[in-house]
Amino acid sequence: MSTEHRHSAGTPSARSARWLSHFRLEQLDPDRFDARVRHVEVCNDFALSYLTFGGPIEVELPPLQETYLIVIPIRGDIRLLSGGVDVRATSRRAVIVDPADSHWQVWPAGAEVLFVHLDVGAVDTLAAEGTGRVRFRPVLDLGTDLGRGWFDSLMSLIQRLDGAGQDERDPSDVACCATKLTSRLLEFQPLM
Repeated sequence: MSTEHRHSAGTPSARSARWLSHFRLEQLDPDRFDARVRHVEVCNDFALSYLTFGGPIEVELPPLQETYLIVIPIRGDIRLLSGGVDVRATSRRAVIVDPADSHWQVWPAGAEVLFVHLDVGAVDTLAAEGTGRVRFRPVLDLGTDLGRGWFDSLMSLIQRLDGAGQDERDPSDVACCATKLTSRLLEFQPLM
């Protein structure tokens, strides 16, 4: 069975979750399917999504155009094919999907995944002058000291967001943390 989600362009939800605007999801075991998605706009240039589908699935997404997508499995390994690279994402090895690339993912039963959405314009602005459009190497090693530090900072931001109500968050502080995470990624993740 295939499920396709579409949001109409121009609505706030479509703008805040462009990655959901068009994709194909195939349930490989419909009896175990239990979709749970939580999406949070951290600031204008940075968003987070937590996804789990219960049973095994395949997902195909078209190029996201304006968004780098970092796929970080929290539980289970994800097979991902994007930009001619076939890689297995794990909790120690994330994958960065380039905005120009469509991609295909296969998730096992029980997988839980964190998506980090980075705005292309914000990344390009933070990149070194004269770099042009940034293209990251697709494998993000979270097992190195720099990778682990980046991931720990990301999890710290998530804990702060979960611990504070919407009215208690300082938007400038949250945006600053998101910008620091993007800057640190540019410092340690090799470009192509």
